[in-house]
Formats: sequence, C-alpha cells, structure tokens
Amino acid sequence: MRTKFTCLLLFSLSLFGDIAYFKPPEHWQMMDPNHLSPNVEVMFLGQPENNFCPSINLAMEETEATLKEYFKGVKEYHKNAKEETWRDLGKFAFSCGEGRLTEITTQSPSGELRMLQAIFVKNKKAYIVTTASLKSEFMKHQGGFLEAIRSLTIVNDLFEAIPNPEEKTKIETVFTTLGKDLSSSDSQWEEWQKLLEQSTAQMGEHWHFLALKKGYARIHEAAQ
Repeated sequence: MRTKFTCLLLFSLSLFGDIAYFKPPEHWQMMDPNHLSPNVEVMFLGQPENNFCPSINLAMEETEATLKEYFKGVKEYHKNAKEETWRDLGKFAFSCGEGRLTEITTQSPSGELRMLQAIFVKNKKAYIVTTASLKSEFMKHQGGFLEAIRSLTIVNDLFEAIPNPEEKTKIETVFTTLGKDLSSSDSQWEEWQKLLEQSTAQMGEHWHFLALKKGYARIHEAAQ
C-alpha cells in the first residue's frame, strides 16, 4: 500500500541530531519537500483564497550566534529591505523555549501580504517559523498561526513526545522490529502506517510525517 507520503519519503531517509516539528492548522496540506528551498524543512498550505495559499513553514540554519546576536542580524536585514515593513513583536514562548516574534508586510502579485516570523536558537541552530497570508485575510488566520508557531517542539527522540505511555511503548516496540525481516518489508511498511494513523493523530501532521520517515528509513536501510 502506498500513501500520499511514500514518494515524499524518498527525498531523505535519515534523521540526525535534534528533531524539530510543529502542529500545522488542521487539514492543511504538506508541500513536497523536494520543491522547497534548501533551508526550508517543511511547508504546509491552506486552501487558496483570492489566488493565494496561506502557508506556514519551518526553516533551519546552522549558526554560532546566540538568539540575541542572530536576531540582531535579522533586524538589520529587514530594516534594509525597502520593499517591506518589518516590526519586532517582542519575546515569544514556544513549546521548546523562549524566542522572538516579528511581523512582515510586503507586496505580492496577489496583493499585500502579512507574515509572522518567529525565531528560536538552540544547539548552534536557528529555527525560523514563518506564516503568510493575504493582509486582508490575516485576522481569520492569526489565532491558528500563533498556535502553530507556539507548538514548535525540539526533541532528541521523536517518540519521547508521545504523551500516552502505552502508545509510546507500542510504537517503540514495533519500531524495533522494522527491517529485521527483509522478506516482509512491504507488510512492515503497511503496519507502520496503520499504527501511526490509529495511535498518534493528536501529534499533528508534521510529527506524523517524520515518524513515517523514521520507519521508512529503518526498513529500507536494513535492505542496503
């Protein structure tokens, strides 16, 4: 069985170091990662409105800077961008810690855009969550945007975030069996998909994709 994720999983088979994810607004669709710019890890799109899809994405960048130093560079960049208006909205509490929230207003072929951009720095990596919608539609998206930004979570182990201990144990147990029987890789993949669909809907679409990716990697790396 192939899901909508199967072809997307082919772009990368490994997850290393800290793992970051957020919960996008409900029913938003994930864009094919192969079509994203290099630093953007994931993007979700809402329903088109007036020829523009509202969006939220997560970008990552290696940095030696502290949050204060990194944010200073961001401020200087945007203040020099004549085609946009930029505002510092102050400190912002993510699920993973304290960062900074900004607002950007700029023009697009579809009309004036309003963007929220939040920045968090941890372990020499900057995490940037950016939302965008038409300025005329921004107020109806604002609550969902802030909730999605706030949900940014950074973990060492993807499964440690599962709140239900029984579900966590079951998923970890099944994961350890993946790839052990090379003759049944297809059935293992189907089982992994079904297990995640049944047990982890509350984790959100981004986490779900990363968990699929993690299982896919284990199954197919064992065959190499």
